[in-house]
Amino acid sequence: MTRRDLPAIVVGRMSEHETISRLLSWTARGPENQDSKEQRVSELLRRICPNLHGLEVLKVAGTNGKGSVAAALEACLKAGGKRVGLFTSPHLERVTERIRINSLEINPSTLEAYASRLEPLLLDFASERGPDFVPYFFEVMLLIAVQVFLDEKVDYAVFEAGIGGGRDATAMLPSQISVITTVSYDHEDRLGASLLQIAAEKAGIAAENSTLILGPRIKEDVKITIRRATSERNVRIIQAPLDRFAVKRQAHDACVVTVSLPSGDMKIDLPLLAGFQLDNLSTVLAVLETLARTHELPVEASIQGVAGVRCPGRFEYIDAHPSWLLDGAHNREAISALISGIRTYFASSDRVLIYGTSRGKSYAAYLARLAQIAQQVYVTDDFHNAQNRETLAAELPKNLDIRVWNTSVEELVRSLQSGPATRDKLVVTTGSLFLVGRVRSALGIG
Repeated sequence: MTRRDLPAIVVGRMSEHETISRLLSWTARGPENQDSKEQRVSELLRRICPNLHGLEVLKVAGTNGKGSVAAALEACLKAGGKRVGLFTSPHLERVTERIRINSLEINPSTLEAYASRLEPLLLDFASERGPDFVPYFFEVMLLIAVQVFLDEKVDYAVFEAGIGGGRDATAMLPSQISVITTVSYDHEDRLGASLLQIAAEKAGIAAENSTLILGPRIKEDVKITIRRATSERNVRIIQAPLDRFAVKRQAHDACVVTVSLPSGDMKIDLPLLAGFQLDNLSTVLAVLETLARTHELPVEASIQGVAGVRCPGRFEYIDAHPSWLLDGAHNREAISALISGIRTYFASSDRVLIYGTSRGKSYAAYLARLAQIAQQVYVTDDFHNAQNRETLAAELPKNLDIRVWNTSVEELVRSLQSGPATRDKLVVTTGSLFLVGRVRSALGIG
């Protein structure tokens, strides 16, 4: 295989920079052989990041909540005086969102420089080893993140898994602590048709002789499956306690909570809505306490860092006319949490829904529940890898006011902003983080 034979795949709106666009233009996509993936990622890490074991890695997997937990870990470790790298996916508006240091996105020119340095190494590797060794976009960004974090000498590097656990590229990273936030149905075609199969797959995120932190709502049968799946790797399992945080006061866009620590009760101002986010915080605190047993980490100062957490596109409220609620819910657990949150915080609001989802998602089972969110629904496919809008409209309950939007997301946002009938309504945008990112950009809040 020569460089000329490498696949030419247009990635689209990823970056306006020439080197990054060129680098990503030949990344692989579509079905892949898992054995080849493990070989490919492991060998690339050895070749490109030989000092990888000098990086203190925390890995976060889970069906839902992993992005929020990863962001909260970054904020808490930073509040504890540490220099922290964060790798997340997908990005909402800019590819640079995927790599951050102490809450700051990597500079576009810096990303460009790393991509330029990496490009000939990846091309030679794929040319040498064959088509199964052409890396995927996620893997390319992972390699760049690892190198950035090594060069920047971060104290901790937090990596959010992409899909699954053992099948994810992040599983190849050595780590003493990993996290599984929740286990629910998503990507069943890749991870398994039952919760126990999905749980066994996600358990693969934990490295040998390490600690695995489980979210507080992971049920006993799932926990037993995870324990069995990790038993031969000598993995210590800790489950975060349920209801560790008590809500003292809450509003539609923030809350005040208390948590009991060995030093006494602590009050925390949380710029996130309560509910499932409190489960995420309990998971974060379990990680901090585990780290504190072997590292110099002030838990009390660190947990106060959640006051600075921002999770764009995750139950994100924008107070305007109309007001907006942006949430990238794309599976049954996330849809349930979204509906529950709306009933709790926005029960009296008149609501409009913008909906779109990615191709390959099992959306049909969720669409019938959308009548609980709003009676008027706009469906769109004007975003990356979108399911056809007409197909979605045909699956929606017939008692809804369904509007198939034929132009851009930006035009839809402008229409809702200027229409007097929607001025005092809540516009809920959900189904895909790619769609949420487009709406955020159109609203000018990115």
